[in-house]
Formats: sequence, structure tokens, C-alpha cells
Amino acid sequence: AEMCVSAIGVPFFLLRRQGYDAQLVVEDSEREDKIYADLPDVPEADWPRVGKGVTLGLGAGLLAGMIVGLAEGGVIAADGGGRVGYGVLAYGAVAYGIFCAFGGGGFMLASTVIGRWMKREAVPEPQAYARLTAFLVAFMGLALGAFRVRRDVFHEELVWKSKEGALVFLACAGAAALIYLILSFGIRLWTSGRAGRFMLKAWGSPAFVGLVVVAVALVTTFVGPHANANGAPSRPAAPEGAPNVIVIVVDTLRADHLPAYGYREGSTPNLDRFAEDAVRYDQAFSNASWTRPSFASILTGRYASSHGVMGKPDALPDEVVTLPEVLQEHGYATNGVVTNFNVGPYFNFNQGFETYRFLEPEFVLGADDNAAKLLLVQALRRGIERYRAANGQVEPGSAYQDAETVNREIVTWLDTAAPEGSPWFLFAGYMDPHDPYFPHPYDGTGYSRAAHQHPDLSEASELRELYDGEITYWDEHFGRLMDALRERGVYDDTMIIVTADHGEEFGEHGGFWHGTTLYDEQVHVPLFVKLPANARAGTHVSHWVQSIDLMPSVLDVIGLEAPEGVQGGSLEEGTTRVYAEESHEGNILESVRELRDFEELKLIVANPNNPRGLEPVELYRVADDVGEQDNRAEAQRESVQALMGVLEEARARADEGAVEGTQVEMDEESRRQLCQIGYIDAAVCCRQGLLSGAQCEGL
Repeated sequence: AEMCVSAIGVPFFLLRRQGYDAQLVVEDSEREDKIYADLPDVPEADWPRVGKGVTLGLGAGLLAGMIVGLAEGGVIAADGGGRVGYGVLAYGAVAYGIFCAFGGGGFMLASTVIGRWMKREAVPEPQAYARLTAFLVAFMGLALGAFRVRRDVFHEELVWKSKEGALVFLACAGAAALIYLILSFGIRLWTSGRAGRFMLKAWGSPAFVGLVVVAVALVTTFVGPHANANGAPSRPAAPEGAPNVIVIVVDTLRADHLPAYGYREGSTPNLDRFAEDAVRYDQAFSNASWTRPSFASILTGRYASSHGVMGKPDALPDEVVTLPEVLQEHGYATNGVVTNFNVGPYFNFNQGFETYRFLEPEFVLGADDNAAKLLLVQALRRGIERYRAANGQVEPGSAYQDAETVNREIVTWLDTAAPEGSPWFLFAGYMDPHDPYFPHPYDGTGYSRAAHQHPDLSEASELRELYDGEITYWDEHFGRLMDALRERGVYDDTMIIVTADHGEEFGEHGGFWHGTTLYDEQVHVPLFVKLPANARAGTHVSHWVQSIDLMPSVLDVIGLEAPEGVQGGSLEEGTTRVYAEESHEGNILESVRELRDFEELKLIVANPNNPRGLEPVELYRVADDVGEQDNRAEAQRESVQALMGVLEEARARADEGAVEGTQVEMDEESRRQLCQIGYIDAAVCCRQGLLSGAQCEGL
């Protein structure tokens, strides 16, 4: 008998709740159990109407989605600390509204069909509308809230099947139940009266939600923070004859893969033509081998230890003075266009720019970088990525915007916002030829670090070919940008710098990609400087220079002094010592290159048991051993000892004037973007669900 009651108790209870005069008769357990229900005779006119039910469901879902979207958008904006624009509120309201509208409409369609089949009386419209709206908000709130609490509060270490996990879930469920009760009562009271009765009409909810979204969009447009710009201040007079300045940084472009540096396999006719008007530096080196610290060194003239940008969560501190800040103080209009998330406004790289545009990857549903932080957008994107990865597809624009898109943004600025009569500074960050490597013309395929963290050495030749093709693609659009400058009459008198933040490895030292070593394939970068009026055109310079020399050298050409704290020198004079440092993916590295007793020596030290498997101490005679294959540390111990002292001196100098680093709390979407372009270990990304199943196979 107890088993019988347990089995039928729930449907029996539901029957009683619907007004049926139901009686439960339980006989001996060996005999057939019976339920007798005297069903009331409800006229067909009082049955639920399918059309009206679906209308109410769509409206309730739309209202519920708006509430959920505004709530999550508010959380994202608050967590962004001013780095996230409030436009995410309006986007969230629309995206969740559409999603929940389909859910509400489908639920009410099923409910009305079942109700008619059971011949039951329809629930009053205000009650049905209020209950469904409240249920959807409570359900979505429970799911999103529990997810965010586990991720943001417990850093994904909470186990649901534990005492602590059960308590957290019960707390979230209690909050959801309270939300349901409050919303159900409030919405029912509102829609039962004259003021809110319109919400039950077919046009009511869409009109109300539309007005709210428009109002939110207008308010956030005019009063919300703008993450992509600092605002255009009034500019003082610029130095007389100050030239326009363009700094172009090509992400992941290694010098020895350019024909200008002797490479025979590639093709860069436009860069070669540009080199005829410029000074080419044959021995230019970056001070780090991954994007964020290297870009920071270019913009500040400081080593990584000094500007404080070294790790994944590090942002550019306000305390350091950037090149655009100095130029802005001296009458320059400053504009930046980048397409690598590492140097977007989220990490404060918009510092000193009047306008700074991060060209976001293409997200689903037209989301921008801020709206992509919504969990709904993330879930949809994961589904699409899993499908594409399973079919071997990598869509252009899914990880970064290409050179054509960057050019379009630059030319638009030149034609609509570049000032006349006063100088301007343009900073452009191209991400070609960073992975994913795409064949050109695009054919829907690609090869990404996110999906192939450790390629086989047998793939090196194929990857080099793809990489070279990406360089040629970038060169094509670089040529178009230079033509655009010529057409507008600004090419000749503009100072134009073309360089890279770091290089790329193709098995030279047993690995691939970048950011994990300080060998020359990762730190030897191209550098071309076209001076105003093409002064010294076609000159080749062989002395050593480094990324931190760019900022003070630009200021010197203009006639401005470098601000306090700048550690770089002059490109014209060069340096006899190059220092680089890294703390990335568990690899803590330093290197110093010095001319010593007519030998060009390079010392590299690495932390013991580093993930990359590097030797703790390596010494190379780089003039004779260009590929850094013959480690002389054992054979030249005296040189190692001497260079260790030099390294300590370089380290101490890098620490001079160091500012306290600024870190940002990276949310899931920020980590996912870094996973997509290979800046977080793939195994970690897969454990956290930030890469698709196909991308994680074999890890």
C-alpha cells in the first residue's frame, strides 16, 4: 500500500489541485490499485485557448527575459569596474527576452493543448501570466546565480555533491523561491488592475519591453562609461613642424621570415617597397615573447618589471606614462585600433588615447566584447564552436579581426576624425599572422593553437607555409594602407614605424607558438622606421636595438623629452646589452645579450622544472650560432659567471622605478578569449570548459 501511494501520490495531488473530486482507493497490494476520480463537467468554452495561451507565454517569456538580461548585464557592468560599457544591459534584455519568449511560448503551447485534452478550466490570464513570468525569472536566476557563485566566488572549486555545495545550492534555491513569490504576487496584482491589463494583450509585453530597452539604451549611451575611449580633450598647441606619427605592430611577425631580412620563401612586395623609404634595423629585439608585456614596453619605454605587466591578469597601470599620453599633452590627436584582446581597454591599453577601438571577434547574435560576457551568448558560442570544430572549421573573425577589417577602421578614422592643421598619432595593432593560421583566400579551414597545443614536429613545414601565407596576406593590406596615406597626401611627411611584439617558433627548439622561450625565433623582430620626408631612406642599421627604445626615439624626432621612468635609449645609438624577461605559463625566464671580448654572447636562465623543459642555464655565441643550437654553458663557465653578474645588473635596472602592478579580475569570457588565441594552457582551458570538446581531444 505504501508503494502504491508513493507511485500515484503526485498525480493524485495534481488532480485535487485542479478542482477534481478525486478519491483514492488502495486495495490489497496483490490486487490492482485503483483511482476513482469524478471529473467535473467543464464547458468547452472555458477550456484553455491555444492561441491565447501562446500569446501569454510569449509575452511572459519576453518580460522574464528582460528582467534576467538587465540583472545579469548589471552584474557584468559592476564587475567590470568601468571597463565594461553599460550597453550590455540593453543587449542582455533583448537577447534573454527573445530566448525566454520562445521558452514561454513553447511551455504555454504544451500546457494549453494538455489542458484541452484534459477538458480542464483555463487558469485566469493574470494568474497564468504572473506565474509563468515569475517561474522563468526564478529558474533562470537559479541557474545563472548558482553558476556565477561557483565560478566567481568559489573559483570553480566548489563541488555540488558536498555539504558546502548542497548548502550553497539550497541558498540559491531559497533566493529563487523568494523571487518567484514576490514577482508572482506583484505581476498578478499589476496585470489584474487597469494599469497593467495591457500586458495581457498580444502587443502589450513587446511594447513595454521595447520601451524599457530603448530607455536603457539611451540612458547608458549618454551617462554610462565608455570602455573604448577616454574622451577628446582640448589640445594645447603642438610643437612647430611636428609630424604625424604611425606605429604599426604586427603581432607574431618574426624578422627572419621576411624577404627584407633574407628569407627566400616568403613574399612581401609592399613591405619591401616601404623599406626603400625607411631605415631598416637588422638586430631589433623585443623585451618579452608574448603580447601584453611586449606591447606595454613599446608604449611605455620600460621593461616588464618596471611597467608591471607580466602575467595573465595584469593591466597597464595608470602610474606609468605612455607614448600617447605624452603626445596628447603636446597637442597630438591620439587614436588606436587593435584586434588582440590582450591589449584591449579591458587591460587599460586605451590609456592616453582619445579614441581607442578594440575590434572584437565576431560573436553570435551580433554581440560585442561586453555582451559576449553574458552566459547565454557564451553558451550559444560554445555550441557553434563545437559544431565547427567537429567539422574541422575555423571561421575567420572568430578569434581576431583580420588586416582588411583593421584597415577599414583606420581609413574611416582618417577620413572622418583625423584633425586638420594639427598632428595626430595612430597606433595600429594587426593580428595577422597570429594563429589561427588561415589559408588565403579563406576556405573555412584554419589551424589554431587552442586546438593544437603541441603539434608534431612533422607538421612544422606545413605550419610555416600557412604562416608565410598569413604574412603575405598582411603585406597586401599593408600596401593598401600605405596607398591610402599617399592618396590623402600624408605619407611623405609622416613618421611610420613597423615592428612586431614577438616572433613564433616552428620546432627550432622542440616546440611551437610563442611565450614560453626567449630564443631569437621568438624575440628577434623586424623594425622599419620611415622618418618624415623619407630621411635616410633605404639605410640598413646593424647595431642592437630593443622595443623599449621606440618610445623615447619617437619623442626625440618630435623634439620632446622622454618622461621620468623611461628606460629605453636611442635607436640611432643602439645598445650593447639587450635584456628580456618572462613569466608565462609557469616558465620564468630571463636573458641578456652582450658584446663581450669581441664575442656576441646570449645567456638564458630558466626556473628549474619549468613546464617547457628548458635548461636552467644556456649560453650561446649568437654571431656564429644564429639558431642557438650549441649550448656553451658547460664549455664557457667563466663567461656564464660573468654574464650572471651582467644579468643581475640588468635585472636591477629593470626594477628601477617599478610601479605596483594592476590586476583585473578576469571573468570567464575574458579567459575564454585568451584560450582561443592560445594564451592559457589548453589543458586548463579544457578543464574549465572554455574550449570545445573537439578542441580538447587528445589532451
